[in-house]
Amino acid sequence: MGKKSVIYGETAEALSCIYLKENGYEIIGRNWRCKYGELDIVAFQKLAHIVFFEVKYRKNLEYGIPVQSISPRKILKLKKAMACFLLENDLCDLSWQLDGLSLYYRKGRLKLRHYSNLLANC
Repeated sequence: MGKKSVIYGETAEALSCIYLKENGYEIIGRNWRCKYGELDIVAFQKLAHIVFFEVKYRKNLEYGIPVQSISPRKILKLKKAMACFLLENDLCDLSWQLDGLSLYYRKGRLKLRHYSNLLANC
């Protein structure tokens, strides 16, 4: 990944954290890594529910909505990483879900869209 991509990704995640805090989420992890991959953002929702967030950024919608780029292979890796996080932090008794955050520019303005429960159709 190039320097610009890393900077855009870090900025997208920082903006996503601001959005999540403003909407009542408590961030408990960022860029958490294990042997299966990385979890962009992990947050509590109402302290009894964990939400894992996959953050995707694109400079435009030429290739579709950013969250659409999450492949079945990536979903599998995320599921394994989420299981690791829950086990490592002794949080297996809590409910959880995977959400997506898409950031993109449209008509010169940055847009953020929140997609809840990406695993509902898996």
